[in-house]
Amino acid sequence: MPLAVAAWAGMWVATSGVPGAVLGVGAAALPVLLLARLRRSWLLAAVALTLAVSAAIGGLRSDLVTSSSLRHLAEDQAVVNLELTVLTDPQRRSGRFADSAVLTGEAREVSGRGMRDLVRQQVVVRGSGDYLDGVLDARVGTTLEVRGRLRVPDPGVPEAAILTLNGPVRTLAEPNAGLRLVERVRSGLRASVSEAAEEPRALLPALVLGDTSRMQPELTEDFRTTGLTHLTAVSGDTVANKDEC
Repeated sequence: MPLAVAAWAGMWVATSGVPGAVLGVGAAALPVLLLARLRRSWLLAAVALTLAVSAAIGGLRSDLVTSSSLRHLAEDQAVVNLELTVLTDPQRRSGRFADSAVLTGEAREVSGRGMRDLVRQQVVVRGSGDYLDGVLDARVGTTLEVRGRLRVPDPGVPEAAILTLNGPVRTLAEPNAGLRLVERVRSGLRASVSEAAEEPRALLPALVLGDTSRMQPELTEDFRTTGLTHLTAVSGDTVANKDEC
């Protein structure tokens, strides 16, 4: 438990976006190491090293995101063209005035403001109105070309930018054969529960196959708050096989 807490704390502080956070964690780890040596405690030494290493890894990851060309363009709220591969199922969200859809992709190439650069950063894509269906129709593994305006996401998230579409979504490449087969299974399960109530209709595909496309933000947040998000990562078959559940 102490090692797990140290790893979580180091990573959380390093990705918090606070300047000098990694150096602060390193400075905090030094007294713990000295105390470990005085007491000849392997546990204290392991805690200090875990804290320092997790902070260093988190700081490096955070620096790669914040120093990327994609993040710089997001800070300028630039309009860009992105080539990306879809990583997550699109999710439909009900808004006050109109519905929207979001997905996460891995950007491979960005062009805008007179520059073109190869990148490998995660980005959130949002679409509404005329561009809603373009997001909802995207499937995991598809390579897309999209156009929109970038903005900076909240601190501590793995995505380098959020892109709001202002142009049509163009498919450059379909998912590979394995992912297409998975999607056929997912489509069959979604169809089989299409007559169920809203929450069961969203939960069953999420628990069995990790298909979160029908989960509303409120339901997703409930899973996050209770620490049960792992159940929507294709571990529902484990739940189904446990008598205590």
